[in-house]
Amino acid sequence: MDITLDKLLPLPFKDRIINSGLWGKKILFTRGMMVHVRAPSAQGKTTFLSILYGIRHDYNGEVRFNGKDTRSLTPGDWAALRQQELSIVFQDLRLFSHLTAYENILINAYLTGSPDHEKIKHLAHNLGINGILYKNTAILSRGEQQRVAIIRALIQPFSWLLLDEPFSHLDEGAIEKARESISFMCKEKQAGLIITSLGNDTLFEYQQKVMI
Repeated sequence: MDITLDKLLPLPFKDRIINSGLWGKKILFTRGMMVHVRAPSAQGKTTFLSILYGIRHDYNGEVRFNGKDTRSLTPGDWAALRQQELSIVFQDLRLFSHLTAYENILINAYLTGSPDHEKIKHLAHNLGINGILYKNTAILSRGEQQRVAIIRALIQPFSWLLLDEPFSHLDEGAIEKARESISFMCKEKQAGLIITSLGNDTLFEYQQKVMI
């Protein structure tokens, strides 16, 4: 699935955007691309991913998936896209605090298909959280919660993986392990990646870098 932005401009930003590499531009993201979106805080990184994921519609311009304007999509269309095409790690993670890490991962896996328990455990081992899978997420550290959210996103089908500052509470070793797993799963699924951050990074082989 290709993504086209055509003069996209969120309404909350329309009176304060002077110069942007994203807002108001025409940009094409083709499936399989790795895209880095960089901006200071409160400049619209989360807003942008929320628009792509279909949970914000307060914008001018167009977002098109394979040429189809997303404004024409029904709630059922969006549900199907989130099950098969779009996977996301929200900045606030959106985990169920009363459930274990494994249960949080399984909920998403069951909604999007049959869960691959071996792959979940393999990813948990790679990311260093296999020892906390059966603990409630409420008692986990923020870094552990981020890794749970990453696995939850990786285990479902997707053609685009959307990551909103996913490594903010990880040390260098954990970031490298997460990077390896994300790169492997994107390659396996022939999927694209759109990741946001506050500053520049060289974690992935980006084909496109955008400064909001």
